[in-house]
Amino acid sequence: RTTGAESVKTTGKEHIDNSPYNRRHITILLGKTCELFYIRINLTDVNEKWFSGHISATTDGRAFSDIKECTFTADHGNSYTCVFKNHFRARGLRIIPTKPVLKHKVTQFGVHLYGIAFGKDIHQFVYYRTS
Repeated sequence: RTTGAESVKTTGKEHIDNSPYNRRHITILLGKTCELFYIRINLTDVNEKWFSGHISATTDGRAFSDIKECTFTADHGNSYTCVFKNHFRARGLRIIPTKPVLKHKVTQFGVHLYGIAFGKDIHQFVYYRTS
């Protein structure tokens, strides 16, 4: 799902455009540990050849730690792929596009994670959404 953050009131449009709080992001909560090798994102409304994004991981579903900045390159039509040189373990991911910043509304997207889900995870969590 794509969400937008509320902008902090500041002076000057340039400051707001460069603010990390003015970016759309995708959060994926897996619940149990997975070894992740690459990500493929399908964006139907984007015509860029590439974009960069900050990748953050979580083990508890609440706090996210930076993993790296990754370049997603177009490979099949509107499909963008980022392959990790060093795979990592996570129970959830957050992807924040950075360059070029996707400021327009993305109406349809799909995210595919490629890796290995662990069969048993004694610290897995269940994500409950509250209204």
